[in-house]
Amino acid sequence: MKVKVCGITRAEDLAALAEIGADYAGFIFYPKSPRFAGDKLSGRTVRETGNGKLEKVGVFVQPDLPTLQRTIADYGLDMVQLYGDFPGEFILEVKKSVKVMKAVSIPEGAAELPVAGTEAFDFLLFDTAGKGHGGTGKQFDWSLFEGYASEQPYFLAGGIGPGDADALLRWREPHLFAADVNSKFESAPGIKDMRLVEAFIKQIKK
Repeated sequence: MKVKVCGITRAEDLAALAEIGADYAGFIFYPKSPRFAGDKLSGRTVRETGNGKLEKVGVFVQPDLPTLQRTIADYGLDMVQLYGDFPGEFILEVKKSVKVMKAVSIPEGAAELPVAGTEAFDFLLFDTAGKGHGGTGKQFDWSLFEGYASEQPYFLAGGIGPGDADALLRWREPHLFAADVNSKFESAPGIKDMRLVEAFIKQIKK
């Protein structure tokens, strides 16, 4: 199982992720987020930091195509994670340069996973729905995956913490591709506790 650490805002945290074996680093390009990376990390820093294996994921909320393409180029992104609704031609255009992941928000009390109409994406990401866009730090009902009705691999997000590694390792749904972690591994928004992150990655990959 792969691990994505989202909400990176500091160059030292990005460099550490490359050293400790994370698979993906996530950068939020939504200005209303407390983890907005656009005014904290330069494109050059993100492009030039890594080990050739750490993939860089940009998180966007309903972006326009020129802005998205410019950010992909400036930051050397390998994948984009999109919140919102997009026509098929938009997705196809973006896929010419990077992999595209659809963020799917799961509301409280959901009876099933809303995967209809997501076939054009390379990956899905499931997260807990909140008042705004992005994570809430809370988990949704993982038993919904017992009826997973898609062939797309997915990233699992939503309140995953240091104590959830064993449950993830027992996961039997074959489309689970990666665990996506964020707020439960921070001392403050955007400030990662790398000791917790490293211990989690070691446990997942043991």
